[in-house]
Amino acid sequence: VTDFHMPGLDGLEFLGEVAKLQPNLPAVMITAHEIELDSERAQRLPALKAIVRKPFKWTALAEEISRHWTGSRPPFPV
Repeated sequence: VTDFHMPGLDGLEFLGEVAKLQPNLPAVMITAHEIELDSERAQRLPALKAIVRKPFKWTALAEEISRHWTGSRPPFPV
C-alpha cells in the first residue's frame, strides 16, 4: 500500500521501483488525485491492482488489500 503524493517521488514512480525488485507484488494506492487504473502511467504497472480515493473508510482499504492479498489467508477479516 502506498500513497500517491510523497516527498521526492510519486506513488507510481515508487511502484515502478518496487516492480524492479518484486515484479509480482500486488499494490494498492491511496490518493486524493484524479488517477485512474486505465491511465497510461498506471497501465505500465500491472502490479497496481486498485486505487482507493481519499477520504476513505478503513474498511474500503482493508477490502482492497484482502482482495489482492497473495498469502494463504488475508491479513485480517473483512
